[in-house]
Amino acid sequence: MLTLETEQGPIQVPFDVQAASKVADEKRKRNATASHKFRKRRKDKEQETSNNISNIEAQVREMTKERDFLQDVLLQNGIPIPSHASLAGPQFQDTETSTQNQGRSTRRRTGAYVPPQGLPRYTVAARSLLSA
Repeated sequence: MLTLETEQGPIQVPFDVQAASKVADEKRKRNATASHKFRKRRKDKEQETSNNISNIEAQVREMTKERDFLQDVLLQNGIPIPSHASLAGPQFQDTETSTQNQGRSTRRRTGAYVPPQGLPRYTVAARSLLSA
């Protein structure tokens, strides 16, 4: 109770000091629930990722066994096995980042470009048009 002094005498006013604590408790409870849900979702996602990795590793092991079996069949029948380079598929090289970037992202400089000297090279169709 809060007591106020007035000309007609003291007036007592009820004063609730617990209201703010109740609001803070409710907010803490909501936050704890949200945090619990987030941790559970994160744990479920990590478990799913772990399962996916295990499945992919099992597939790789199975495909490796199949490849080895097929290579043995080829060798037993006297068929030469292609080199690994041809089995690996096309090789690509990134010209933007392959130029000694020393751990940082750099771009190829084009300001110092000098065009080749002499006559330009034309296609066969262009040459026939020029000679006519």
